[in-house]
Amino acid sequence: MSLERREQQKQECIKEMEAVFNYRETSKTKLIRITELSARRPRIKFNNLSYLINEETLRECHSEISGKKSVGIDKVTKEEYGKELEENLKTLVESIKKHSYKPQPSRLVEIPKPNGGKRQLGIASHEDKLVQMAMNKILKAVYENEFIGNSYGFRENKSCHEAIKEADRIVMSKTINYVVEIDIEKFFDTIDHAKLIKGISYRVNDFNLIRLIWRMLKAGTFKDGKRIESTEGIPQGSIVSPMIANIFLHWSIDKWFERIKKQIKGKTDYIRYADDMLFFFQYKAEAENFLKLIETRLENVKLKMNKDKSKIVFLNRYKISQKQSRATEANMFNFLGFSHYFGKSVKSDKTRLKRITQRKTLRKRLEEFHCWIKSVRNTMKFGEIIELAKSKIRGHFQYYGVSDNSKSIKHYYNTSIKKLYFWLNRRSQKRSFNWDKFNEILEKFKFPKPKIYCNIFKFCQTVC
Repeated sequence: MSLERREQQKQECIKEMEAVFNYRETSKTKLIRITELSARRPRIKFNNLSYLINEETLRECHSEISGKKSVGIDKVTKEEYGKELEENLKTLVESIKKHSYKPQPSRLVEIPKPNGGKRQLGIASHEDKLVQMAMNKILKAVYENEFIGNSYGFRENKSCHEAIKEADRIVMSKTINYVVEIDIEKFFDTIDHAKLIKGISYRVNDFNLIRLIWRMLKAGTFKDGKRIESTEGIPQGSIVSPMIANIFLHWSIDKWFERIKKQIKGKTDYIRYADDMLFFFQYKAEAENFLKLIETRLENVKLKMNKDKSKIVFLNRYKISQKQSRATEANMFNFLGFSHYFGKSVKSDKTRLKRITQRKTLRKRLEEFHCWIKSVRNTMKFGEIIELAKSKIRGHFQYYGVSDNSKSIKHYYNTSIKKLYFWLNRRSQKRSFNWDKFNEILEKFKFPKPKIYCNIFKFCQTVC
């Protein structure tokens, strides 16, 4: 392309951006126009975005944030902030324009993980949540059309179940024999700030917005009365962290794989849900070579691959006996809480990809239910316990109720009901009811039964 043609396209892009920013319309409509412009001009850089963090946008963010969310270190709730909303928003916007706005440290909350570790969540103050949500809307307008189709994490009209269906489609429609399962060690806690800002700058050339993002990254956390400086990582639990993580992985992994897959001779594909990634290959040698390549790539972007959880899985789709209920652990790959394997179809003699809840995940969910019912049996009313138990069990079915997983959700249901029966009978020294009476109570309260909600083959059925 000639220099004259490039300059002409550049001037056209500038005129289109000026038309967006000068046109008198609401901030919401301008974000829609930015999304459309980003889709039409994949190489355009937006250089005037921070002005969209105005009173109108922040007022909308205030109405969208739930009042039930945990408070930050200032202990200001949504209701308290809303008593003088207009004055507070005016002061906030002025501080952003004068570059004097500095986010407060996030309140650090630690949640136990199944492996014995702890996941750290940062709870921002309400005012910081408003800025984060406005920032998230801007980045979404710019980047949503930039993301690849096989990126499913935290995006509109894309869910975990859609990602599982896509993994099934890839394996069943292509000659895929090997799956490379990648796990990044402490991904959110180890993201390099400089490389993250560089990734965002590919499409955002607004120094004021970049400054706001940088200050949010450096705000740090607050724990046990002490402030902890933030040198790397992004706070999990913040409104904008999923979008920022997607942008970082888009430039460091997605676009990188799009380039190197042109050199792969066999069939290949890729799917990602946040930092949960699967790479599909036809040949073993290419899968083994890729595992070395991606380890080097992660090191280049200052991330570390978890070698204990990252592996190559051979999909044994041919040598499966009729009596074999499922494959061995060596022939199963894990994705989004499910173990995927090849097995015999119930209705035919053909083999196809099946799935079951991961063993450690199932144990964790049952342990969580057990601890919950044990802790609330004497602090809540009987009817409240039953209704909340219904909600928990139904939520489990709605996520894990996937085709071929009926045995697992039946096991969860039966075990949970037994735990519920045991602990409700321990509410007093006298036994409250027997098993028959308990079943009558379940019928009266219309307790949910195990049910397949997500059907790979487009049918719905109750499994018990």
